[in-house]
Amino acid sequence: MDAARFNNLVLPMSKKLLHFAFQMLHDTGEAEDAVQEVILKLWKIRDSLENYNSLEAFSMKITKNWCLDRLKAKKPIYIEGYHRGFDGLAAEENPQKQMEKKGKGIEKGGK
Repeated sequence: MDAARFNNLVLPMSKKLLHFAFQMLHDTGEAEDAVQEVILKLWKIRDSLENYNSLEAFSMKITKNWCLDRLKAKKPIYIEGYHRGFDGLAAEENPQKQMEKKGKGIEKGGK
């Protein structure tokens, strides 16, 4: 497939791909990156694009997979034992509670 045919087939879908990517990522910059990557991937396999029944459906699938990969990459990773250090702090009384206890002890001792 030559560049002119590629431009006629692929570039008109870019707005639809951008909208789809934005719906998944909720970030304009990330969505633009997704579309750019999809178009680049399509360009690299341009000679086999005519084998697909629906180039638009194939492009949407590539976009969806790229977006899902980005979302997985942003997913927080649980680190085993990370919260154990905070559990000990939660068991201790906070400074305000400690001051209240000290204040009650003074009041009792003064009477």
